[in-house]
Amino acid sequence: SASFILDIVPDGRNALEYLDKAPEHDRPCLIILDYNMPEVTGVEVLHHVKDDDRYKNVPKVVLSTSSAPQYIEKCLEAGADKYIVKPNNFSDLVTIAKEMLELCGTKVTK
Repeated sequence: SASFILDIVPDGRNALEYLDKAPEHDRPCLIILDYNMPEVTGVEVLHHVKDDDRYKNVPKVVLSTSSAPQYIEKCLEAGADKYIVKPNNFSDLVTIAKEMLELCGTKVTK
């Protein structure tokens, strides 16, 4: 089975710093953002990496509590591959986690 390292940053500004400094051999296979991150929003991070060749083929997912169509549209226009509304139960969370792992190229069987 595959294993992953999950790097978590506290806000959008740190996300930008992390992505700017990530070495060629150690780039994330998936970028997960919250729409309402402090300091710099998820949409602003998406705009920042949209034209960055290093992240062109890295799936970008926004995970948010809001299902507002205007937020979804903003994120997809800014380069998000998916916009997922945060689930309110564990079963749905597991399903979403499996979908995200599959975006990294890992087939999840259980």
